[in-house]
Parts: sequence; structure tokens; C-alpha cells
Amino acid sequence: CASTFAYQVVGRGRRELAETFWATQRLFPLPDLSIYLVVSPEIGLARTSCCGGVPTRFDSESLEFHKRVGAGYDEYFAHIDGHTRVLRIDAEKQEEDVQDVAFTAVGPLIGASLSVCK
Repeated sequence: CASTFAYQVVGRGRRELAETFWATQRLFPLPDLSIYLVVSPEIGLARTSCCGGVPTRFDSESLEFHKRVGAGYDEYFAHIDGHTRVLRIDAEKQEEDVQDVAFTAVGPLIGASLSVCK
């Protein structure tokens, strides 16, 4: 959902789809927690080129496109904040630090889910 809004509606400049996007989102329940890994487009793009992965079509897009996508994620999570819990994590930090913050937030939710299943 977030990526569709960020890439297609904002990144591709298809603002005319925003109303339809939000209308369809009301049909689906929001998660208990959304984790938003925040990283600048410059760092994100640098990471894709250094990791030995196969570039995607999005990796070849301009820096301006990636800045619009980042703004789209900001807009999406601002819109759903208050309706569900949004945890913003600074993903420019060390990988282990990012994992620690995410696991600390998700752990209690997983534990609660497991106790319901017993």
C-alpha cells in the first residue's frame, strides 16, 4: 500500500489517482504497526549500487524521482498515523541498530499473537 502510493501516485506524478487510492484503502484493515525505515534517496541509491544486487528499473530512475518517492512515503505515513501505530526508524544508522529498534517494537506484538493462538 505505502509503496503503491509513494511510487505510483507521488513518484510518477499521478495525483489524480490519490482519491481513488485512499477510497480503496478504506476497504482493508490497517496493520497494528507499520515500520517506516527512513533513509535519504542519496544513501538509499548508494546502498543499491554497493550490494552486488541486480539493479531494478527503479534504481535507474533520477534522484528527483527518488526524492518524490520519499515525499510520497512521508505523506502516506502521515495520513495513516493516528489510525494505526507508525514507527519511524532512522535507517541511516548501523544495520544492527535499526534491527534492534524494529525487533523491540515487533517482539511484544508477536508474543501477543502467539499467546492468542495457544
